[in-house]
Amino acid sequence: PGRYQIAYCSQCGTCAEVCPTGAISLIDGAYIIDQDTCIGCYVCVEACPNKAMFIHKDEKAPIKCTNCGACVQYCPREAVYDAEVGIKGRVG
Repeated sequence: PGRYQIAYCSQCGTCAEVCPTGAISLIDGAYIIDQDTCIGCYVCVEACPNKAMFIHKDEKAPIKCTNCGACVQYCPREAVYDAEVGIKGRVG
């Protein structure tokens, strides 16, 4: 619920490069955050050039787009749309 600005991740790897604990790894073509290794410093969120990562109050680790498309497919209000990589979309 609420309004969020989202952006697709270009899989540039900047987040993994700056992560001090190595919690972000390239798995099957997408950078994934290991929730157990992440210390919640949010350095990756600040470094992301596409702003494809964000902090959610209920999560220790940041949330990151993996380009899976689930948000587009499952949004009950069709408020999320598929856009070109690097283009921001509006949710809510």
